[in-house]
Amino acid sequence: MTTLVDRTPDWAAEPSNVPGHARVRARIAGLHCSLCTGTIEKALGRQPGVGEGRGELDP
Repeated sequence: MTTLVDRTPDWAAEPSNVPGHARVRARIAGLHCSLCTGTIEKALGRQPGVGEGRGELDP
């Protein structure tokens, strides 16, 4: 029996258009609706050093 393993990274740093800032994309398992993404956005926005948190559901 062969088991498939997802090798997609959980997060990735990307360049930002704003000097001195970074952009980070993260995969967060278990998000099923806009309420879930809103909860993540609020939690990220409350963290020191975070300018904006935005959540999107995979299609």
